[in-house]
Amino acid sequence: MKLNTLLFASLIGGSVAAYAATPAPVKEVTSSNNPTPATSLEKRLQTLEVMLKARNRAQIDMQRQVEELQDELNELRGLNELHNHRIEQLLQRQRELYQELDRVASQRQSAPATPAAPVTTPTITSDSQAVYTANVSENDAYEHAVNLILKEKQYDRAIPEFERFIQNFPDSVYIPNAHYWIGQLLFNDGKYTKAKEHFSQVVKFFPDSPKRSDAMFKLGTVFLKLNQKAEAKRVFDKVIKEYPSSTSAKLARSRLDGL
Repeated sequence: MKLNTLLFASLIGGSVAAYAATPAPVKEVTSSNNPTPATSLEKRLQTLEVMLKARNRAQIDMQRQVEELQDELNELRGLNELHNHRIEQLLQRQRELYQELDRVASQRQSAPATPAAPVTTPTITSDSQAVYTANVSENDAYEHAVNLILKEKQYDRAIPEFERFIQNFPDSVYIPNAHYWIGQLLFNDGKYTKAKEHFSQVVKFFPDSPKRSDAMFKLGTVFLKLNQKAEAKRVFDKVIKEYPSSTSAKLARSRLDGL
């Protein structure tokens, strides 16, 4: 009995020793929420690659937009040069018209009843604000009427041509000019009442027109021709008040001195 107890104790002790000597199982500690350094670096590289591609696309788009803007700028510069050239041509034609019509007026006018200032060609400083339209047919129609005066010397034909222009292009920027030249042609022909109507159109309905000061001075001159001195004085005073630095104002002062 004693022997069996010893053997049992020996077996129990060996089992405990064997169990203690067995290595503990290894448990996986890596989870999806804790990526390895290699995985994290790979994701960062992918993110940088996506950002780099997006930046390259943005640079390409920006370069394309810059090129498009440069093309538009070059086109605008070309149009600006064309408009400046056209405006300079218009200014030159205005000067030539003044000179031509003043020349005709000096030939046709009889001796005035009141002392008059020498015929002076107004300098059209206000026409530095000259307007221009891109409507080709409108420009052609206006230039055709102008050429009847400057090139063909067909003054009587120019009047209905300007009237036709007013009828066909009622919203044209050249309407006040057309009225002014009709008035000037009628004035030179001694048709003062009709001339007054066209000069009055410019004065009343086109306050921003570069022709308004000249039309106002001519309106005062018409009143002188019609022997309406009080009206002439009123208009000349208005020219001086509204356009004190203009050539029309200087001419108006000269006419007032003769009243």
